[in-house]
Amino acid sequence: MIEAFIFDMDGVIIDSEPIHFDVDMKTMHHLGASITIEQLELCWDDKS
Repeated sequence: MIEAFIFDMDGVIIDSEPIHFDVDMKTMHHLGASITIEQLELCWDDKS
């Protein structure tokens, strides 16, 4: 029985941003488009 579930959205436990970027790039490629990590960083800039 699961008694607890930890969901890390802000990278406190693990830095998941590189994984998200990789999946985003693979998805875009699968859809026939291309995107660079630099372009993704502009979209996911957390300074706002």
